[in-house]
Amino acid sequence: MIPPAARRFAILFCTVIPLATSGCGMSSKRIQSIDYPSDITLDCLFDDRHVVIFLIDGCRADLLYRMADGGELPAIRRYWIDRGVRVEPAVAPIPPVTNAAVSAMTCGTYPGRLNIIGNRWFDRDQLMRHSVFALKDYYTTNRALKGATVFEMLNDEPTVAIATRTSRGATYEIPIYYNLVGMKDYLMGRWLGVDRVFIRQMADVGEIANREGIFPAVTFVHLPGLDSVEHHEGPFSARARGALKNIDRALGEFAQALERNGALESVCLVIVADHGQVPLEEKNYILWEEYFREGLRLPALDEYRKADFNSSQRRREGYYNRYAVIVANNGRNSSLYVRHNPQAAWVAPGRMAPWPARPSWDEIRHYQTPGGPVDLVGRLRNLAGVRLVIGMPQPGEIAVFSARGEGVIRTRREGDATGYLYEARAGEDPLEYRDVPAVAKLMDGTYHGSREWLDATAGLPMPDIVAQLPSLFESPCAGDLFVVAADRWDFEKVNISSHGGFLRGEMTVPLIMAGPGIRHGRIGPARMVDLVPTILDYLGHGDRIAKYHLDGVSFLPAIAQDGDILK
Repeated sequence: MIPPAARRFAILFCTVIPLATSGCGMSSKRIQSIDYPSDITLDCLFDDRHVVIFLIDGCRADLLYRMADGGELPAIRRYWIDRGVRVEPAVAPIPPVTNAAVSAMTCGTYPGRLNIIGNRWFDRDQLMRHSVFALKDYYTTNRALKGATVFEMLNDEPTVAIATRTSRGATYEIPIYYNLVGMKDYLMGRWLGVDRVFIRQMADVGEIANREGIFPAVTFVHLPGLDSVEHHEGPFSARARGALKNIDRALGEFAQALERNGALESVCLVIVADHGQVPLEEKNYILWEEYFREGLRLPALDEYRKADFNSSQRRREGYYNRYAVIVANNGRNSSLYVRHNPQAAWVAPGRMAPWPARPSWDEIRHYQTPGGPVDLVGRLRNLAGVRLVIGMPQPGEIAVFSARGEGVIRTRREGDATGYLYEARAGEDPLEYRDVPAVAKLMDGTYHGSREWLDATAGLPMPDIVAQLPSLFESPCAGDLFVVAADRWDFEKVNISSHGGFLRGEMTVPLIMAGPGIRHGRIGPARMVDLVPTILDYLGHGDRIAKYHLDGVSFLPAIAQDGDILK
């Protein structure tokens, strides 16, 4: 018998090799990785500005800053914090899960408007359940993405994407599966090796620069190791701290290589994360298939099975027609897709309306089950383990429910901007904003701007919900209900810590920028979606921000060392 680890590695030769040799048709040039020496020799030009972004998957802001301030991350301290700007707090997109957050950061646009609402989602029109976890689904995000990536916005400049699923438009791409050493470590769960290899692939970027004669305008590197360690060990565990120290050593090698080549002061170095993580209690989880089957006698589909990946839409339709509820589970949040039943009483799913027909809000509040009509919102909001249940009763209105109260977010276009109104209309405030004076002032029955809500809520236990949440429901793939787990609860049973909810530990991330023209200090708050417009501005392409109608705004004026960088 092949040991499990060896079996996973064997899969490499029947999945990775065909992908690597056939290409994936995304119009990016491909380069074969070299031997990843820690040293880099650069023989290329550096023009005004270049940006290298290291995204540390799952990194909590408080953990990184505390370790750096305590001397445990000397490279990050020396080459980033002591030379540049810390953005505190920097707020992740909703939902704070990798695929949605990385897409939002790469595009400067909220996930719902990109139609990338998680790591898993259901397209009820195409009858397709998407998941990005399998290697064969590596380019699902690039195909589904509705907005332009920073690589496409800079299509007249050389760019590089390393180990990221949101790579569309990159001049050069090094996918996760191109490096067999890193891929072996990835499949065998040796996460420290994964991050070291991916950082050392900056040697490939040096080769690209020498070949092209100029250093790339933007290089993006995704480091997945820390997140996986945290899921299994917890965000404050010794292994998680060790994983961050491992990243620090590898980043130090790269920064020293730039320094040896006289290029350190020609490149803007960025550290950011996609989300944080929060600890869980071991037995605190809800399994949706089990809950709907046993609690409401409704057939529900959550786990992915072979039939989900059938290429025939007709066969998928026959499979999905067995269910009244389909779940897209993303850790500490789940999107629930509810089948429309046009009858006045319970009927078997095979007799319900086709999946593209959505139920009305009234139907969701009086849903027919074998035991009679049930208020799905009422049942879910009172479950132990559920913090919030969210839905859209009508366009422009988002209803937010907790066990003890409910609130409503309303949106209104005001010229080129959107105004947001939030009120707690029954019981306790589900977002816990009403008792905070700075936020209570905004809960005055009138509409306020997105940045007003960010400034007022960025320091709270659930930051920046009012202005971000409505955009999630703009996606045609949004569920009928969006459920957020309570503190220390998850919607999967395998994790020690997780993310995807609205708590501060999962919604705030580190963001540090250091390089030519950037002052030393701190600013904030800002959003992850602000990074792309800031980079465009920094590279002299601020005029492209309006062209792409980004949700983010440039914070370059707040970090510029002098007026020259703003010209």
